[in-house]
Amino acid sequence: MNPPGQMLIEMLCEDQGFFLEIVDIIRGFGLNILKAKMDLRKNKLWARFIVEANRHVTRIDVFWSLINLLQQPNAAGIDSSNNHGNIIPSNIA
Repeated sequence: MNPPGQMLIEMLCEDQGFFLEIVDIIRGFGLNILKAKMDLRKNKLWARFIVEANRHVTRIDVFWSLINLLQQPNAAGIDSSNNHGNIIPSNIA
């Protein structure tokens, strides 16, 4: 089951302090964060969010904002290598 309006957002991070900057971007779109956590996978730190939209927000809107965050000079905490983020419809509890 995939509740309408929910998305899974994952970002590869190198520092937990960057978690709050990602939260600011997500909330800036008016998304409700239903679940947020940090995961360690293959010695890499990942921020993972399940969000719900109150209004029409596309995955690409969120994706481009997060990519812009990655491209900022001195964006400490984010690994700019390949496979650094993912936004998919959520069916995870």
